[in-house]
Amino acid sequence: MNRWALLGKWFVIVLLVGGSLGVNNLEVKADSPAQVVSAAGGDLFGVAAWSDGSVTSWGDNKFGQLGDGTSIHQYIPKKIAGLGHVTQVAASQNTSFAVTSEGEVWAWGRDIPNM
Repeated sequence: MNRWALLGKWFVIVLLVGGSLGVNNLEVKADSPAQVVSAAGGDLFGVAAWSDGSVTSWGDNKFGQLGDGTSIHQYIPKKIAGLGHVTQVAASQNTSFAVTSEGEVWAWGRDIPNM
C-alpha cells in the first residue's frame, strides 16, 4: 500500500471517530441523526454510507471519485445526489463503489480498463 492510500484511510478513520472535520479553523459537525454504517478511503479521499441510506464523500476529486459530477476537490463531506438505499461503500485508489439494499452495485471515478 502506498503512503497516499494509507493517508486516505487514516483520514476517514479520524473523521469518523472524531465526529467532526476541521478545515481552516472551521469545525464541521454532522447535522444528521444518521450513523455511519460503512466507510472507505482511497488516495486522499473518503466515502461513507449512512444509516438513512445516503452517501457522503470528501477529499481530492481529480477523477470524479467523489460522485458529484465535477473534478473539484471537496474537503467538507458532501451528500451524493441521486444515490440512495446504500448499505455499504468501498474505495480503490481513485474509484468509489456503493452497494444498495436492492443488490445494485454502483461505481464512479477513474475508469480503469478491465475493472
